[in-house]
Amino acid sequence: MPTVDRRSFNGFSLSTGDVKQIALSFNYCPQRVIDPLILLEIWIYLPNYTLSYNYYIGRVRPSTYEDLANYAASLEQKVEDLSAQIDQLKQKIADLQAQLKNKEAQIANLTSLLSAARLDNDRLAARLRK
Repeated sequence: MPTVDRRSFNGFSLSTGDVKQIALSFNYCPQRVIDPLILLEIWIYLPNYTLSYNYYIGRVRPSTYEDLANYAASLEQKVEDLSAQIDQLKQKIADLQAQLKNKEAQIANLTSLLSAARLDNDRLAARLRK
């Protein structure tokens, strides 16, 4: 458990429409994987009662520099793998296009043979009728 670092601010008063902003910064050290939970407590004192609000302002992502480097390396490997898959798909597309051209040539050849056979059939049918 990280140690709790309490910070308090001097009080101030607001009139209608006034805005007060106070900033606090902290250092996050990924080498030590410190994951601070930030709790903001707001107290508003009114004449008859007091309002209090608690806000948890998230957590810092618990990643070390080594974790980030490993993640970057895994992304680089994924890019390489996807690039290899793209190259394989391009080759497969080229092969399929070549097969398509070959089939189109075969269809054209068979179409011309079929036309010649029909023409011969029509000539033979005409001779047999005479």
